[in-house]
Amino acid sequence: MRPTIPVLVGWNPGAMLGEAAKLTTAAAALEASADDLMRDFDTTAAGWFGDAADRARERVGGERTALVTLADAWTAGARVLDSGAVTIANLRGRVVDLVTAAQNDGLQVDSEGGVDAGSASDGLIEWIKRVIAAAQFAFAIKQALAAVDQADRDTALALATATGGTPDPAAMLEGAPALAEGAGEPGGEPYVIGPPTRPEITWDEDYIYNSEDATFDDWKAAAAWKAKMAGARLLRWDLDDSLDAYGHYWSNTGDTFEIDYEEAYSEDEGIRANVDEEIGRAQAGAETLISSGNAEFSMSGDAFPTSAYPVTENWQKTVGGYQQWSSADVTVVGNTVTMTVTVHAEDYYNFNRGQADIASGAPDDANGRFTEIGWAKPFETTGTITRTVTWELGSADEATVVKPESDSRGGD
Repeated sequence: MRPTIPVLVGWNPGAMLGEAAKLTTAAAALEASADDLMRDFDTTAAGWFGDAADRARERVGGERTALVTLADAWTAGARVLDSGAVTIANLRGRVVDLVTAAQNDGLQVDSEGGVDAGSASDGLIEWIKRVIAAAQFAFAIKQALAAVDQADRDTALALATATGGTPDPAAMLEGAPALAEGAGEPGGEPYVIGPPTRPEITWDEDYIYNSEDATFDDWKAAAAWKAKMAGARLLRWDLDDSLDAYGHYWSNTGDTFEIDYEEAYSEDEGIRANVDEEIGRAQAGAETLISSGNAEFSMSGDAFPTSAYPVTENWQKTVGGYQQWSSADVTVVGNTVTMTVTVHAEDYYNFNRGQADIASGAPDDANGRFTEIGWAKPFETTGTITRTVTWELGSADEATVVKPESDSRGGD
């Protein structure tokens, strides 16, 4: 599969060279182990003679030969990876140089290597020159991309041939360039071209659902906590979101719960800092993709733990520490970038063994117990907030950030 320009630009040949070095080291260790095996047998079986001894020594010798053969295959594989990394790195440099030259001539290069001459607003003669140059650059760039693809295939084939004695030579290609990284996939660049794609997020769970039998004390505790929830709904209107989340916990469905992230942004300084941080991170990701010749694209990013903790009791109880990621549509006109970015909040509402509520000091174990006896079920929490961000290339810190007109949501 022919790589896109952003993926190729983001590839680090050092990873492939590192895998080659690992194989070389492993091969040397394996060959040393083979020699030790034969030496240990000779030492242990000193003075043992006869047909049985000969057969045993023959078997050990066969094992040594198999190990040495495998070590040789690993060494050959390391050479292939090393050579392939150098070849692909050189071709990658060729692609980058061509894209840079095209952009310097006022041409736009898309992620697949297509080149656009733009409009004829500056005169017919100049436009014709750009059209001819665009065709020449497009041909050269696509030829270079095809050469990268062929070099990657040749490396894979040579590796399989060189490591014919190994059961799984494909495993040695883990350090090869990720020429088809998808949107939202972990690893590689934090932002890649593609539609909004939720990254895979793993949550911890300290209490196993429905793993314990209820006791009389559990019935009393449940009644007390439900009474507290009812009282708080009358007296603590400022805890509306956290009480909704706690009520959903007691609904025992485990269904995903949606928070009003726009409201959270307006009410909580910590959450506001988290969203602003993710918007800045998305701007940097967009500029990286723009530098590869992209002028109009959608992108999606990896998930990141938030760095600020909510400061209000309501949102501390609703989400606490959580993760977020972003997806965006980006357009570049001249040097002006317009990005409509959606920041996605992701959390798992549960209780952590040995911890306690910040405001009340109530131990998490008290509510986690209700999960263990199957009366309340943890659940995933999501929320989104959208902003339109405009800035000049290279000046992301001077961006204008506004709520899109189509987004009529507001904080309570």
